[in-house]
Amino acid sequence: MSLNFEGKSVLVAGAARGLGEGIVRAFASRGANVYAADRLEDVRCTDDVIAWRVGIVWVAVDVPI
Repeated sequence: MSLNFEGKSVLVAGAARGLGEGIVRAFASRGANVYAADRLEDVRCTDDVIAWRVGIVWVAVDVPI
């Protein structure tokens, strides 16, 4: 199984922390273009592992359920 995501795009909801943040890290480290969505709009690429990776777009969203 290939873990190379170069040229692929993924959307991660709940990406600001916890499991979502880990998923963002995993996809970014494998070359994916990551769209990281969370309702916490004050959280941006603050972590060194995420900040160096070009291709992560943070989107603040608030979707009522």
